[in-house]
Amino acid sequence: MHQPRTCSLDFIGTSTTRNLNPRSKEPESLSSEKVNGKIKSPTSNNTTGSQYLERVKKKIVDKMDLVFERCLAIDTDFPLCDSPVWVFGRSYSIHYGKDLDGKDLDELRRTVTSCLWLTYRKNFPSIGDTGLSSDKGWGCMIRAGQMVMAKALHMRHLGPDWHWASHVRSPAYLQIVSLFADTQTALLSLHQIAESGASLGKPVGSWLGPNTVAQAFKKLLVTESTALDLELFIAMDSTLIRSEVKRTCLVPQGGLTFQQPHTFSTTFNTPRPSPKWKPLLLIIPLRLGLSDLNPDYVPAFMAVFEVPQNIGMLGGRPNSALYFIGYAEDEVLFLDPHTVQQAVTIGCKIFETEKQADESYHLEKPGRMPFAAMDPSIAVCFYCKSEEDFDSLCSKLTEKFSSTPLPLFEICERRLQDWIPNTTSLVKSTSSSSNTTRTVSLSPTQSWTNLSGPSSKVVGNSNFHRRHSNSSKSAGNSPAGSSGRPSDGDDEEFEILG
Repeated sequence: MHQPRTCSLDFIGTSTTRNLNPRSKEPESLSSEKVNGKIKSPTSNNTTGSQYLERVKKKIVDKMDLVFERCLAIDTDFPLCDSPVWVFGRSYSIHYGKDLDGKDLDELRRTVTSCLWLTYRKNFPSIGDTGLSSDKGWGCMIRAGQMVMAKALHMRHLGPDWHWASHVRSPAYLQIVSLFADTQTALLSLHQIAESGASLGKPVGSWLGPNTVAQAFKKLLVTESTALDLELFIAMDSTLIRSEVKRTCLVPQGGLTFQQPHTFSTTFNTPRPSPKWKPLLLIIPLRLGLSDLNPDYVPAFMAVFEVPQNIGMLGGRPNSALYFIGYAEDEVLFLDPHTVQQAVTIGCKIFETEKQADESYHLEKPGRMPFAAMDPSIAVCFYCKSEEDFDSLCSKLTEKFSSTPLPLFEICERRLQDWIPNTTSLVKSTSSSSNTTRTVSLSPTQSWTNLSGPSSKVVGNSNFHRRHSNSSKSAGNSPAGSSGRPSDGDDEEFEILG
């Protein structure tokens, strides 16, 4: 079982470090070998000096990456708290003094361990003709997106009460894992998602934001959703339109529920909970600030984590994408993809190497950090197995959002007809010398504002301005914020809705 690691540091294009103990001896791989008391040249035994140096370099890179990952790992155990810990819509008691039998803690760790932990990999086949054989440094949001998709498939084909164990060889589980293999032929592989992102204007090897990753998955599933029996719906403009979701997911009378996939061979035959409803993965991309998260959203985040349909959030902190799975008190829990592992093949999980490969996809303890450290660009994710499940989600969120300072998004029954105001309006402005009348042109997406001086007020969509008021001090910076993270164009566009 792998312990979580947070990152490995790069300096001048390769991983380096120094001996952390000045009294320790030189690393074994650098020491000259002694034979009969004499120093043996590293170039003996037909080994050239350059080949020897390459082997030494590789050993240094691998070992020092591991040193950094272990030394920089944050505290990842669950906090000691009286309040419940919420993960995927379920609450657990973690107070060790009261929960002496440890049942809740064990169950919580089994829940976390059962998630697929998708991380950086290396030495996989090149992505197209790019020559890239590792996603270290650029693929973290893709990996977080894969974890969301894996959780949705887990819920659809294994059920919420299914748990992973090292000896488990469930056919459906092995099918799910095979979808994320780092090969060109796997449906949901890094290769497929990166190339799908390239078709959306993001070159392979560039960092993607939550919205772009969601759109890349959508593009992949246009022809393959029937193979997975999972419908992906992306709700844009911070608004969930119930009628549009139902129009997408409800199966017409006499309609086919399954078709043969067009390209890939993986097909699931798990019976649907509701024959008239296509199981739904709902993703809602949001932008909740310019460079910092508005703290008024934290209660709404907690409310989302508490609904049973929640399967986490795509997001992160500056320069680092994470998969958020729940919260404990004022901290958010996450799975971190920033660990570099060898590309592996699980197959049928018969041989010991395949079992070890499977274990590299799981870990027992998540990371945690304060809500305030979250990046404001995020995508909330839900899984709804039936129409009743979707209706219940909307009702619970509406109820919970009504008691929070700011809701994360709006929920409407149907899309309102666009209201387009006159493009020209007369606004009176009073000056000390005379009363003048100015003509102000407004586009249909602009807010109407009284321009009569310091007392001017916004009479358009005040909710937008409340969302970003906490970050207005950063408005002069680039939309990506001061973190320097590569911006994701789709995630930085704001719409002021009238």
